[in-house]
Amino acid sequence: PRHVDLVNGLLHAASKPWFQMLHHWTTEGILSDPAGEFFVVEKDQSQETNLAQFAWNDGFVLDKSKLPGTGIMDDDLVEPAFRVGKGVNFVRRCLMDGEWSFGDDLIDRAREAFCFSPDADDSSNFRSTLTEAMRIVHSHILDSLHSGEELMTHLYALKQFMLLGQGDFFSALMEGLSSELGDKVGVAGIYKHTVTSIVESALRSTNANDFPQHVLERLTTDLLLGAQDYEYAFGSTIGSKHENDTRRIWELFAINYSVPEQLKFIVDESAKDDYAQIFRSLFSLKTIEHKLNSTWRSSATLQHALQVVAQQNGLSVTTSSSLAQSMALLRRIAMTRQAMVHFVVNYKSYLMFDVLEGGWKHLVLDIQEAETLDDIVAAHSLYLRGIVQKSLLGSEQSDDGSILLGYSRLGELIGELMELCQNFCDYQELFFKESLEAADRAKQKRRLARDRADRGNWSVGAEEEVAEETNFFGLSDSSKHDELATLVAAFHDKIGELLVASDGILNGASFASKTPKATPAPIERKRNGQVRSSDASNMDSLRFLVFQLDQNNFYEYNHRFTGS
Repeated sequence: PRHVDLVNGLLHAASKPWFQMLHHWTTEGILSDPAGEFFVVEKDQSQETNLAQFAWNDGFVLDKSKLPGTGIMDDDLVEPAFRVGKGVNFVRRCLMDGEWSFGDDLIDRAREAFCFSPDADDSSNFRSTLTEAMRIVHSHILDSLHSGEELMTHLYALKQFMLLGQGDFFSALMEGLSSELGDKVGVAGIYKHTVTSIVESALRSTNANDFPQHVLERLTTDLLLGAQDYEYAFGSTIGSKHENDTRRIWELFAINYSVPEQLKFIVDESAKDDYAQIFRSLFSLKTIEHKLNSTWRSSATLQHALQVVAQQNGLSVTTSSSLAQSMALLRRIAMTRQAMVHFVVNYKSYLMFDVLEGGWKHLVLDIQEAETLDDIVAAHSLYLRGIVQKSLLGSEQSDDGSILLGYSRLGELIGELMELCQNFCDYQELFFKESLEAADRAKQKRRLARDRADRGNWSVGAEEEVAEETNFFGLSDSSKHDELATLVAAFHDKIGELLVASDGILNGASFASKTPKATPAPIERKRNGQVRSSDASNMDSLRFLVFQLDQNNFYEYNHRFTGS
């Protein structure tokens, strides 16, 4: 016994400096390790690294080669000790809360618990002290993020502005951009201060103005310019680059939202890239919807002009094949526009409600249940990853990490469909512009003809004066019919491919099969650290999208009986 007491006394004295380092680290967040013996290692911060992100993710690392031997600290207590000290350091350096402490009681308990114990199995006091310390420090951090840094307010602002959740704001923004800059081609003549004023006007006139002022001040606008654009972007310089530049404001416009420094370890550079990618996709979808919905005015004006010409010349679709072709072209344009609106609106509804709102609901619940800072970071990463995957912007991965080619193909088809919708919008824009200009010229010539008739002269002059009326403002041009027919065929084929690919993922068989496999029942998600299958969640959302796109089985019928 005398030798045992001697050895235990030597071990107690020899381990005392190490336990003092542990005490400083876990109670004050201070790494006092002049000889480099402690299992926590501090790294140098680079100038471009955000302080909060560095302090939590990169500032300290665990060196397992320096872990103490058996009898000093159990292996399962190493990670909690590391996270407690890192949390205290985060409070001091990032939250700027130098006055916060655990309290004298816990500090005294830690001083008593953090020492060598001859009984290797008796670590209950050590363990309970660390557990309590971790609970207290992370509770303080989470409370500070929610109350002091307004975490949920900024995450909600990101959702409303970067993910287009503020619908009235973006509708007003679309109208402002369209009226002010919609007819400009290329970057010349598009100024950032003009775009900023349009955004501010949309903010003032919508419910977005209800956000706190300090939130709105973090919202900025940007123009997506390359290095080659700056030489002529802010003037009317005409050059070969400008003449070949066909970009519109819709392709150049971007919105940015800057979160406070203390939250940038949650919304890091990778998260910002995800938000930007989702914004570009949603804004492009919103742009196409706006263009499709606005062209009906031009179509109605042209339809009226066509009827006026037919009445004035005593024509009808039964007596004039050119008039019949013109009316058929306008009718087919309207039907194609409605089909594309159906696709765009339902895809947008799927994104805004099934993907974004569903993801936000899970994020709020996950953050409410979070016990540590890492839980919040993981919840936000899962939230963004789910949006990117469900919106088919990125490659879907199964539980083992392998890429599911079916989901990748769906994303490609969605992109091709959006491109076809954009091509149709461009076709409409150019076609209606030329035809309405011809209708205006014909109207002007008719007015001049009436003036000549009132003066006793010939009412209609040369043949070319009625050329616009005889070809019905270009509506009877066969090339216009052929171009539209190509677009329509490609669009319906791609919709069919999308539905076939989606049904293959959902049911394992083509949706045109006479004996498809039964649709699997939705899998219930579990929370609190349990398995929550992303595959099951995506299946549910995808199943509803397929139903929306082909409610009346039009594309199924077309695929089954025409083979297209």
